[in-house]
Amino acid sequence: MFFATVIATWGIIADSTATVIGAMIVAPLMTPIMAMAAALVMGRLNMAWKSFLVVVSGVFGAILVSAFIGWIYTTGIISVSTNSQIVARTSPSLVDLYAALASGAVGAFAMSRKDVASTLPGVAIAIALVPPLAVVGLTLSQGAWSDAGGAFLLFLTNFLSILLAGGGVFALLGLSKASMAHLEGPRRRNVFLLIGLGTLLVIVPLAATSVTTTQAGLTQLHASSVSQEWLTDTEYEVVN
Repeated sequence: MFFATVIATWGIIADSTATVIGAMIVAPLMTPIMAMAAALVMGRLNMAWKSFLVVVSGVFGAILVSAFIGWIYTTGIISVSTNSQIVARTSPSLVDLYAALASGAVGAFAMSRKDVASTLPGVAIAIALVPPLAVVGLTLSQGAWSDAGGAFLLFLTNFLSILLAGGGVFALLGLSKASMAHLEGPRRRNVFLLIGLGTLLVIVPLAATSVTTTQAGLTQLHASSVSQEWLTDTEYEVVN
């Protein structure tokens, strides 16, 4: 997790997509989240709690490491507004939620079958967990609190989506029946209700960002159309 965070952080600072993708594959954070989902499905709440503590440790560790790197980086400028790796992770929308839910479902399916386990690296890339945390640390080191909140919202979206979709797939595949533990139905159901409620709460800011982004896109499209029409039969062209 430490090395994945280091790779992701320097990749973000360098604005290198390839490096950030490498960090996604190295990062092991998806495994304890999937373990948490499986433990909840089997009714093993003590194991789910232990997995959650592992996730929390990884989250705080990643934020601290990336914030430290951002703090000691003095040979250049970390631009919160122009770095594409940062900008792409500070304004999550409903599109990110849809992709995360699908990734969580296919991740659980891949973990349950050896013949499709080779798709797990692709799942790790699709549902990026460490890069948003690295962005949180970097933006905090630059004093950009709002951007840090947006990046953490993206991580939270991915985290809840893995629990919700992954747990649903595990349940459909019969993992509850395979458990040898005494299943505490109401408590387990209540936990998943809380996860679902958390996902619904996340949808609110995601929807707000989606509306804002859509309005900005429509405004830009309209402005571009009007400008092009205005410049008809002239030697001028729209540069930006």
